[in-house]
Amino acid sequence: MKGAMIRNLCPDEYYTDERCFIRELWNSPEDEGVSVARARVAPGARRGALLWAPRAAGARGVDAGLLAERGRVGEDAAAGIYAVAARGGVHRATLYRHVATREALISGLYEAYLDDAEATILETDVEPADALAEVEALTRRVYEVNLAWRAFAWAPAYSLETQARRSEMAMTPYRLFQTAHAAGVLRPDLTVRDLLAAWGAPVLFLASRISEGGWTLDEVVAHTMRLLTPPR
Repeated sequence: MKGAMIRNLCPDEYYTDERCFIRELWNSPEDEGVSVARARVAPGARRGALLWAPRAAGARGVDAGLLAERGRVGEDAAAGIYAVAARGGVHRATLYRHVATREALISGLYEAYLDDAEATILETDVEPADALAEVEALTRRVYEVNLAWRAFAWAPAYSLETQARRSEMAMTPYRLFQTAHAAGVLRPDLTVRDLLAAWGAPVLFLASRISEGGWTLDEVVAHTMRLLTPPR
């Protein structure tokens, strides 16, 4: 075993979403099996924040900082991982310990984006009293998630690694569209499969147009509903 003296690379304290202050005392590629941090909370903050293990606290601090920068990743697709970290308030050594490459950063952000998308889709009532209103509400929620994450600017639209997960997520809209189609509120000249394609295919493109100011969210939702419903 070789001894060495290494300067602490993480001297700064940072604040996490769990309302605790974290100072990483040891977090270095020199010893990847060890991560030591000091956690404290301000007077009156919930003490449960300190139940996180030090390593978990460091990881969650990285997550919080980088998730806050997801919009900046979209604004500058060529930004280096350390530049993104600096803008997110994450120390370079801390970042390297948890997310060593830009590819790993994008992968982690994409998984978190899918988590949000899945959560909003699972809010759907697939057998509602008003099927058309539920389709409209789901449409609005899906666009809101995509606008929040700006995934259209940085994420692989159809990653093979997430194909199975996306297929599972698609089952909820499929069941809702089946209900709406059977109720006669969606176009009878299109199959449920056709309707889902008309609904889902433009999402990333139209979300980007909303972000650029060419459309509003209300306009996109109204446009989508016109595509799905019979002419009046």
